[in-house]
Amino acid sequence: MQSQFDGLAQQYPDEPKIEFWLARGLWEPLGYTRWENFLTAIRRALLAVREILIPATQVEFPPALKRAQTFFF
Repeated sequence: MQSQFDGLAQQYPDEPKIEFWLARGLWEPLGYTRWENFLTAIRRALLAVREILIPATQVEFPPALKRAQTFFF
């Protein structure tokens, strides 16, 4: 399973040591049958981070997800 996720890893061109994964590429390998169900899990994770009062600057979400947070909430 790890090699499957390694194959989905992305890298920033100017930061090759930083890996990230796109949610759209992960929902099926993680066993979700619908994108909407995975999106619900992402929203719950974001809410959990807010609940425990971790400043957003300390949470390592890629820029695309940071921009999308205004859409989710």
